Amino acid sequence: MSGTTIRLTMAQALVRYLCNQFTMIDGEKVPLFAGAFGIFGHGNVTCLAEALEAVQDDNPVWVMRDYHSPNLIWLDENQGNARVGIIDTQDAVMGSPAYDLVSLLQDARLDVAAAVEQEMLAHYASCRLAGNASFDDAAFRASYAILGAQRAAKILGIFARLSKRDGKHGYLRHIPRVSALLERNLQHPALTELKAWFDQYLPAEEREAV
Repeated sequence: MSGTTIRLTMAQALVRYLCNQFTMIDGEKVPLFAGAFGIFGHGNVTCLAEALEAVQDDNPVWVMRDYHSPNLIWLDENQGNARVGIIDTQDAVMGSPAYDLVSLLQDARLDVAAAVEQEMLAHYASCRLAGNASFDDAAFRASYAILGAQRAAKILGIFARLSKRDGKHGYLRHIPRVSALLERNLQHPALTELKAWFDQYLPAEEREAV
């Protein structure tokens, strides 16, 4: 038997397998599963595998993953970048530089105006371009949207779980904000198929009715 080897993670292989299962109903071949939504470890897969494969990660950096307001401390006695203190770094991994940026500019707990987000994103891109003439702004923005959608979907699941399983209902007040961030990211052309999936199976009004 010959053929091309396709390397997939366990999650990718499982989702692809489920999406290729069919049954017959009244003589018509239909998908056995309408969609796939699962949690593996601390992350999530919701038909995101193909989009995540497109994330720009040729030059991975240290990614804190929770680079947002609760974990940043202002150290007025220091100078320059040293004035920003960081806590909760134990889960840092190597990954796309877009991840921590989207974590900061799309804060799950605080409102960041869309105009401010776009201004800061443009400033970051200009700094990267100044240091590297080959920096691909379009590819980076695609990665930003893809990882923003993945992060928002994961956070929605975590906040719902914290409420339903642990009785920590205070997290529910953040769900409309995070759902809106997910919707914003889904507008990117790189996420057309994922947007269609959410529109059909988990639209905003259902996401926010937890």
